[in-house]
Amino acid sequence: MGVQERRAREKKELRQEILDAARDLFVREGFENVSMRKIAEKIEYSPTTIYLYFQDKADLLDCICEETFEGIASSRYGHKSRNKACMLGACDVTVSVPCPSRSL
Repeated sequence: MGVQERRAREKKELRQEILDAARDLFVREGFENVSMRKIAEKIEYSPTTIYLYFQDKADLLDCICEETFEGIASSRYGHKSRNKACMLGACDVTVSVPCPSRSL
């Protein structure tokens, strides 16, 4: 394996590590209570590193939703595109509607 292939693999792995850490924190602490700095602390990188991969916290959430729904669609329907738009639309609605339990 050459240097370029190794770097590409490492970038892909770090991107996934960021997504996994963000997903965990969003679930445990709630989207509103998680900062890019908190995600960076969890993966032991600087927040600047995260911004090399994601525009902002909302972009991170979009990628998590897309990854999750693609997994659901492909495992349930055997393909990604058919229901992807519907699932991503549902995610947008879910994120935009305030959850009463979050304010408790």
